[in-house]
Amino acid sequence: MVTVHVAGSLDEARQKGLQHPNCRHSVSAYTPGLTRVDDAEPDPDGYEAGQRQREIERTIRKYKRRAATALNDRDRAAAEAKTRQWQAAMRQHLADHPDLRRNRVREQDGAGNLPPEQRTPQRGQASQQRPEVTPEQLDNARVWSGDDRTIREMTDDQLAGAVGSGPMDARALARVEAEADRRDLDDLAARADRLFPGGHLAGDLADVGDDDLAWAIQHATADEVLRIAAEMDRRDGIPLPPPAATGNAVDDLLADRDALAEAMDPAPDPAGWGALADEQPAHDEAFWDAVMKAAAARARGEDGDQDERHLITRREARALYDEYVWRQYADAEDACNGYLLNRKAKAAGVDPGSLFSGPARIAYARASDELKEWWAEHGRLTQAEFIEQVTGKTQRWAAGARHNESDQQNKR
Repeated sequence: MVTVHVAGSLDEARQKGLQHPNCRHSVSAYTPGLTRVDDAEPDPDGYEAGQRQREIERTIRKYKRRAATALNDRDRAAAEAKTRQWQAAMRQHLADHPDLRRNRVREQDGAGNLPPEQRTPQRGQASQQRPEVTPEQLDNARVWSGDDRTIREMTDDQLAGAVGSGPMDARALARVEAEADRRDLDDLAARADRLFPGGHLAGDLADVGDDDLAWAIQHATADEVLRIAAEMDRRDGIPLPPPAATGNAVDDLLADRDALAEAMDPAPDPAGWGALADEQPAHDEAFWDAVMKAAAARARGEDGDQDERHLITRREARALYDEYVWRQYADAEDACNGYLLNRKAKAAGVDPGSLFSGPARIAYARASDELKEWWAEHGRLTQAEFIEQVTGKTQRWAAGARHNESDQQNKR
């Protein structure tokens, strides 16, 4: 094990002045036990030599600017002569101090600090254009070099753009992730205080946004979920038409479907809901136009007849039969006060819902007297009879089913 004494973090060092303008320090990885750190020694002579080099560079730039902006050939020639004189002084200075290196960029107009459009190209030299820096790249640089306060001042979009605009080391990514976690926790705490003051769902949900309501469902009790659902129904609910009451169960079922389709306009009617099941919905007018055309094609016969029962297929009729059975079962249970089975069937654990489909002889053998009276008034259809009525096409087994139903009624 290697003991490492840490004087401070990089952020703390920057706050104390590290990496100030013209700072010559650099940052690199340090591995305890492997990285060798040499003790820094003062070099006043080297510093003075470096400052003299900067002075010569500034003077060269000055005379290059004079040559570029001269109004006549005499002034230009004089400025160029001075430029060559100071360039010779630079060569001599570098020869006297071998540790120094010449950086010709520093001798150009602007020394690399001016934007490209403000630089003055030298004679015979093309203008060098810098690539444009995007706002995301600037944010990336802020994450790299800024402190924790800088990270907190950046918006979520700025942080996301900074991460996606260029490479980041583990330290910078960790700072972004830590800030994102802090904001998420703060947002969750604020949302919880707003939606669940005192640990219970707020009393008034009228001003709560849809996203907040969806989030609240995940943390609400069963009673609170019902309140949230009621609020969502209040916002998005539409007045539904009253149930049809023609006296015929099949006609009522089809009439209710038509009324529901009208209430849901411009969505397709129930016959067209699955017409585009293989297509991915798109939130544009073209998608809904296609839906309406498909629905219209399914709701119109060759002769233009709009009677829905002549357009329903046998497959759709079988699906509708399940709905018919459930409705008959619910109505009968309500009318008979729940007494749907006779004693023998109830003792055998027969499912009362099974009485509303299948052979009549089995259903009547298990039904209570109250249910038989209800059937005598409202009827009972097998799947074959229902498909025949809905599609308008004769079914092979429908006649036999009607005969069996009549026999069971006559036995009573």
